Amino acid sequence: PSEQDCPDNKMSGAKPRNVNDQPQKMKKLLPFITLLIIAFFAGNSYAQDKGLLTNKYKAPDFKIQLNDGKNIRLSDLKGKIVLINFFSTSCSPCRVELPMIQKHIWKKHRKNEHFELLVIARDNSWEDIARYLSSNTAIKFPIYPDTKRAIYEKYAQRGVPQNFVIDKEGNVLYHVTGYYEAEFMKMVNLINELLK
Repeated sequence: PSEQDCPDNKMSGAKPRNVNDQPQKMKKLLPFITLLIIAFFAGNSYAQDKGLLTNKYKAPDFKIQLNDGKNIRLSDLKGKIVLINFFSTSCSPCRVELPMIQKHIWKKHRKNEHFELLVIARDNSWEDIARYLSSNTAIKFPIYPDTKRAIYEKYAQRGVPQNFVIDKEGNVLYHVTGYYEAEFMKMVNLINELLK
């Protein structure tokens, strides 16, 4: 065989390997392998964290400040279908998704008294939101700041965009992390059905 086929025998003058070195190398690699396994399972559950939920759960309540200084609580919206969207002004998939929310959800349901849209800007201030909206004029719905992740951390650990559809009883019916057009359209269809 060629030297490429047998990388351990590249030079005839190379020192033979000490078999006792193997356990030492494994000990050094063990923490790294453990981290890889943890990352795999965490990433796998994160990737599967989307879609219609068979086991609904109570949506954590929170208070949000409106731009006129008034406050509203999620629990005040019981009896409505609520879409909570977490995004960030620096997030590329979010910049794709928000115009889709405008086109497919807000435009159709904004006047429906049984629907509420809460778009929450993780890590962004009112000033950040104003700058974002000034350069994205097609977006007409309100966006609220969550500068310290006080609301976001009730719902998620990492990742934007995230969408949560809350049913009229205040339960999370649907959740998706990330923007996938096919999954987004499933959410649109679900909201349309709930608001029939």
